[in-house]
Amino acid sequence: MNTIKKVSGLLLGLYIMQAGFSHYTAKYHVIVDTDGGIDDFRALCMLMASPEIEVIAITTADGILNPVETAVKVSSLLHRFGHQGIPVGIGNEQPGNIDLPAGASEVAKKISWGEETIEYAGSRPAAVDLIKASLSLEEMPVDFIALGPLTNLAAAIQSETGLEEGIRKISWYSEGMNKGGLNYEMDPHAANLVASSGYRMDLIHSGGSMINSLQDF
Repeated sequence: MNTIKKVSGLLLGLYIMQAGFSHYTAKYHVIVDTDGGIDDFRALCMLMASPEIEVIAITTADGILNPVETAVKVSSLLHRFGHQGIPVGIGNEQPGNIDLPAGASEVAKKISWGEETIEYAGSRPAAVDLIKASLSLEEMPVDFIALGPLTNLAAAIQSETGLEEGIRKISWYSEGMNKGGLNYEMDPHAANLVASSGYRMDLIHSGGSMINSLQDF
């Protein structure tokens, strides 16, 4: 009898917890911009797992992988986790990007984010259009999390006035301005434009080196 009571109590507790979480309002609404690095894979998993964060859109920038390759990986990850409702926008390839550290792109391509098929990249909006549309639909200011170069955000700022009203702050994974960081060097023009636009921007840096092998990952 005591065992039955304990099990019943546990089930009731889980039911109450489930009901509570189903009505939980996320504290932060975020747009995530990624260039397909394997550290971005881990970051997206953690962001989507947090009940305090609602990812309202994901955009792909040219960097470790090209935007279409990253869109395939992101879309497969969303499908794997049952988050197909999160829209994905594809950025433009940037001519003349810097040479990446040896092995960085190769390792990123080998890491599977899900059942990756090219169909996942079909019928996706442009990254800039998705950023602007997502901000216009939100009633609360949005956090923009940039895990690669700031290409897409800079293009959105240039094409839309008053965009700053919809962005609470920018969190950029970078060593900073003019310090030789990879995400800066990939598109310094975009980084300088965003930095001079008056947005609040936090720089996030791991202090580690680029992962260039599967063993390191």
